Amino acid sequence: MRFALSAAFFLFLTPAGYAAKWGEADLWTGSNNFLRSDISFLANISTRCVSGINVSFYKIEGKDKVYSFRLPFNVFLGRSSMLTVKPFYYPKDGKGSYAYGSRASFSYLYHNEPKESSTSLNFSAAFEKQKLSEYGKESADNKSVEFQLEENFYDEFFILFTASSLLNPENPAGLQKRYAEISDLISPNAFAFINDTVYNNFGLQFARSLKPDYDSYVYAGADRMNCRSSDYNSYVFGLRVNFIEKNFFNFSYNYLDSKNNKGKDRSYYKISLGVFFK
Repeated sequence: MRFALSAAFFLFLTPAGYAAKWGEADLWTGSNNFLRSDISFLANISTRCVSGINVSFYKIEGKDKVYSFRLPFNVFLGRSSMLTVKPFYYPKDGKGSYAYGSRASFSYLYHNEPKESSTSLNFSAAFEKQKLSEYGKESADNKSVEFQLEENFYDEFFILFTASSLLNPENPAGLQKRYAEISDLISPNAFAFINDTVYNNFGLQFARSLKPDYDSYVYAGADRMNCRSSDYNSYVFGLRVNFIEKNFFNFSYNYLDSKNNKGKDRSYYKISLGVFFK
């Protein structure tokens, strides 16, 4: 789930949480025998630094599993700002395709105590280098920028706006457009593997806290992704249930509407489990 409850994230990963550890497991499944799974682990390595590892794979119809690794590193510049660097690497498959790159983000959280609200801003930039076997191992490089704005009202209502764009998306035409997942560059609210040349994405999400009766959130979101072969409208609905000590369970449903390919709409599901250690 892209909706991260930024305020809660800052409170969890502050210097006061030194020596804390966090693990998460995610599973996606859906149309065209799509399967994706990942495991993440994060830990405080100093009073201001959090680092970890993410290991994942995706599987689409007619192709072997593709594995990838990410090494997120977060530096807290204060209680209200954070710098994140996340390099990623996709090992070479049997046909010679591979990919690598990195994404850097700066996040800032502003509390407006008189109005019982907060604003979270996030700016990201990323680059990616792909070698695609179906192009005779031709290079397909990409760069991206993204802006996210999240408003938190009374810790009950959350609204998240996302705008992102790829700066040089004109990859060679062919059967294979991508080897790496587009989520390494931008944050589309779509679970599918998008094997297309992506130009930009715009998204809006809304979440409602069920406190004080239940420490849970219901959320919904809509994205518009513009690509070369087809444009997509993506809709996500979900429920996040928080347990004791920040442990959580999350279930999401994603309906992906392909605007240029009628009759090829798709459905996906995601299950997440997060565990907090001290």
